[in-house]
Amino acid sequence: MARIIIVSNRLPVTIKKSPDGFTYSRSIGGLATAMQSVHQSEGSLWVGWCGMVNEELDTNDREKLTDILRHDYKCIPLFLSQRQIEVFYNSFSNKTVWPLFHYFPLLSEYDEEYWDGYWEVNEIFMHTLEPVIRDTDIIWIQDYHLMLLPGMIRKNFPAAKIGFFLHIPFPSFEIFRLLPWRKELLQGILGADLIGFHTYDYVRHFLSSVRRLLFLDVSLSSITTDHRDAKADAFPLGVDFDRYRRSGDDSDVQKNIGLFRKKLAQTRIILSVDRLDYTKGIPSRLHAYQLFLEQYPQYKEKITLILIAAPSRIQVHTYQEIKQQIEQLVSLINGKHGTVGWTPVQYFFRSFGYLELTALYHCADILLVTPLRDGMNLVAKEYMAARQDHRGIAVISETTGAASEFNEALVVNPNNTREIADALHRALSMPPEERRRRAGAVNHRLERYDVKRWAGEFLQKLDHVIDHRQRMWMNKIDDTDLQLLSQRYHDAQDRLFILDYNGTLVEFSDQPLPDEGLYKLLDELVRDTGNDVVIVSGSNRRSMDDWFGSLEVHLVAEQGAWIRRKGKAWAPLVTHQNNDWKDAVRPLLEIQTDRTPGSFITERYHALLWQYDRCTPELANVRIAELRESLLGVDEHLSVRVYEDTRTVELQESAISKARAVSRWLSRSSYDFILAAGNDLSDEDIFATLPGNAFSIRVGHGHTDANYVIQSPHETRHMLQEIIKQS
Repeated sequence: MARIIIVSNRLPVTIKKSPDGFTYSRSIGGLATAMQSVHQSEGSLWVGWCGMVNEELDTNDREKLTDILRHDYKCIPLFLSQRQIEVFYNSFSNKTVWPLFHYFPLLSEYDEEYWDGYWEVNEIFMHTLEPVIRDTDIIWIQDYHLMLLPGMIRKNFPAAKIGFFLHIPFPSFEIFRLLPWRKELLQGILGADLIGFHTYDYVRHFLSSVRRLLFLDVSLSSITTDHRDAKADAFPLGVDFDRYRRSGDDSDVQKNIGLFRKKLAQTRIILSVDRLDYTKGIPSRLHAYQLFLEQYPQYKEKITLILIAAPSRIQVHTYQEIKQQIEQLVSLINGKHGTVGWTPVQYFFRSFGYLELTALYHCADILLVTPLRDGMNLVAKEYMAARQDHRGIAVISETTGAASEFNEALVVNPNNTREIADALHRALSMPPEERRRRAGAVNHRLERYDVKRWAGEFLQKLDHVIDHRQRMWMNKIDDTDLQLLSQRYHDAQDRLFILDYNGTLVEFSDQPLPDEGLYKLLDELVRDTGNDVVIVSGSNRRSMDDWFGSLEVHLVAEQGAWIRRKGKAWAPLVTHQNNDWKDAVRPLLEIQTDRTPGSFITERYHALLWQYDRCTPELANVRIAELRESLLGVDEHLSVRVYEDTRTVELQESAISKARAVSRWLSRSSYDFILAAGNDLSDEDIFATLPGNAFSIRVGHGHTDANYVIQSPHETRHMLQEIIKQS
């Protein structure tokens, strides 16, 4: 069984330092509880910050903590300075990402120092993981603090098995695009094989941003990157259902239930539990409760709102303002509506432990959960799981992730105070049978999809995605293949290399400029007079001359339309070409260009290209479908071939192709070593024309008839260097 490495901002262990040494206690939180079963699996590890800054620890402290955490808690700690915590956690994570992802863009702060700190700490996580990772490990990275880490691991461990889960909402494209480092974060997340979210809405928003910002192909939640596929999917986080179902049998919980009911015997209870945060909508909730008391005065002295706000980031000014606003509203409601024997709102600015909170779940007639935006909200699930009497009902915001699973609850708009007030009245006046029916349906759903199933389903899906990837790369070149290629190369006297350029020798780009490393490699290849090197590209002749004109290589430009043998002038593949077809086709392309902002037409000697690099992906898909329909039959009547390539629809004279161009070299029978490498459909035409003893190599994924596959231009260069170096 593969070892699982969990990576999160904090370890699931709370550490405190005293004059007598360190004390350790297991954390009781949403993530710690959710990952408990995974962490208990054989050999698993948890990597995260230890919770204490470097300034509090000396070298001996760090060594002791590392040893105890590794052996007693299966944890590997990170050690961060006060400055790193400030810029990484307090600033970028919680002043930039948190407000933006929760739809509070005006509260989001964009500061280069914050970004640099975020990058720095993600790199520290990478360096901590580096000596630990094994080939068979599954690495599961958690939440918004570590969105760069999947990409960093992928860069250092290309075959790693990586999952990433975001526990907060992923915002719509219009919000996410405001972030200056939006592309870097997306590219970091896409280092994962499987990207998990709580709801499909978040999946949809993520895929939209990937399409619009990175211009990657997305199909059925699969994202096609340059070298592999990543998958995004929804996995709603559950709770430990059995624990809360059995909570009523706990004697300490029973004791608290009796105490609370005695003190609140004369009233029904509305319970509200949140962490202090501007995203939770607590002031709006209090306004709604005040309106409820005014609209339905018959409930005065018969209802009590227990409002719990757990302290959070109280040193931050925004949170201080929220706290002050809540306290003013509580005071206003109690002063206006309270009586000598009745307090409408009982407000607690502190955290409640499991025993107290669970007792309140059992006592509360209604749970009021109305955050303005929330990734999931486990309080609602805990409440319903605890209420096995099926007498409790939740009034829940439609902007929580949990709302999609609470169809039978009373779902409200958190900004509509009247709707919330009416929902409270409806809940209080609801017949017992209807309450039981609604609660029973929610309970059944929560029992089936508990926290263990959440973790199990994610890991099962990750296994499936990785298995698919491995099957795609079954023919990937390995060391044995490289030895064979090298041996055949050195045994041969007359060799031919047919090398596609963009996406094969360099990363795919709109402006694929060669670098010094490529020039050095090509120089090594052509230094051997027994080597013929043909560089094939869709780029125009001028660019090819600028890039490679000084090298002793053959060039093929514009998808085969032009050929330049080394030391010779450019010559057309077809000398008597009829371009009348362009006049028939151009109007069809112009119509789509006029209707599709961001698209344009490029004309070449032999071809017309409709390019939609900067188009809205959804609109581009519509226009491509329309263009396909309008071009039906064109290829037959006008001897034109239609190609659909990356962000391009290309029409070219059917007599022109890369395969036909390189046949000028393949027709020679003297070559005793032939190697062709390419990354798209036009290169597949070349592979089909190669003799049986040739080596064909597909760069990137996708269906191929090539003998071998490799993942990237970086691997192409490495392969060529290994082949030509002396044995």
